Amino acid sequence: MWIALLARPSPRPLSHIRLISTARAVFKNSDTVAHNVRWPAISGDKSLAHNLGTWASGDNRKFRFDRPGVVPLLCNMHAEMVGYIIVVPTPYYAYATPAGDYTVRDIPDGHYSVTVWREGKPAETRQVTVAGNTDLNF
Repeated sequence: MWIALLARPSPRPLSHIRLISTARAVFKNSDTVAHNVRWPAISGDKSLAHNLGTWASGDNRKFRFDRPGVVPLLCNMHAEMVGYIIVVPTPYYAYATPAGDYTVRDIPDGHYSVTVWREGKPAETRQVTVAGNTDLNF
């Protein structure tokens, strides 16, 4: 089983990054201008690239992410717009504080792979055995 963590290098808000379980995502355009959402790959796999097209203010698009990975989101109309969806195959995930603290609650005892992702850095994975309250430092 997996546990996923999103590390934050600074106290700035993470509005451009979302962790989701493998599931359907809804992309809503709440701006006053049209946008286009696309991703050139998922975790480097270019065969998983997709373009949701361009749509007007107030419209939305749905997409089901069936595979875990890092999804870099781009907008063909606004080059400065960049975001990420981190698709994880587990309900166990957390956002770390800027100090690196995190808590993942209600994890059943067992053996897990814990992966930490931080923008601009490669993901880091460690193995952990959870038995009651367990500490893991990266």
